[in-house]
Amino acid sequence: MKRLTFLLVILVTLLVAVTPAAVYADPPTPETSWIELSPTADFASVTVTGWNMGSGAPISIYWDSWDTLLPTADDPLFADEGGSFETIIVIPAGASPGAHTVWAEGWSSPPGAPEIRSNDTIIMVVAMMGPAGPEGPEGSDGNRGPRGLPGSTGPSGATGTSGEQGPAGEPGTIGPPGPAGPTGPAGSPGEQGPPSEPAPTGGIIAAIILAIIAIGLTVFGWLKKLVAG
Repeated sequence: MKRLTFLLVILVTLLVAVTPAAVYADPPTPETSWIELSPTADFASVTVTGWNMGSGAPISIYWDSWDTLLPTADDPLFADEGGSFETIIVIPAGASPGAHTVWAEGWSSPPGAPEIRSNDTIIMVVAMMGPAGPEGPEGSDGNRGPRGLPGSTGPSGATGTSGEQGPAGEPGTIGPPGPAGPTGPAGSPGEQGPPSEPAPTGGIIAAIILAIIAIGLTVFGWLKKLVAG
């Protein structure tokens, strides 16, 4: 009977020694669970290595706050039996240059065990654009492109003020006379002039005599042609 009791005590002791509850009786804490980043300054991707995160624990990695969960190269990500893991994370697009905080969180087994949170690790996000270099020399003018289509005519602007009158120009050459215009209406009769002096009587008589002689010569010539013919 004593031997049986002794064997039972030994068996119970062995069971207590190998039970999982003994492994997680003192769960990891940020002081005993930690991560490291390589490199510690980058702008694209970073390798994350963790230790003492719990045997087989599922791992989540956060960026700056609990609201930003980072995707990992291993999805899902689990720690190995020793509580270690290694994966690659991608720095969030649009992350501002400077210091940012990264940490890991896991859950130990069995279910219901406390959460495991690693230490906070700082990563420096490097700006992809460096400082502006010195300004280069001005390049040569390029070829002129084809002329575009004329645009629509804009509205007329307001009339400006009149300028000062310039000096008179030299007179031009006289052009040819134009056609005669229509005859205008007859004007009103003018005032009657003073009566002229009477003609001398001798002059009138001499004129009458000359006229009679001319008529006679004409009649004589006509009669002569008539008789001769």
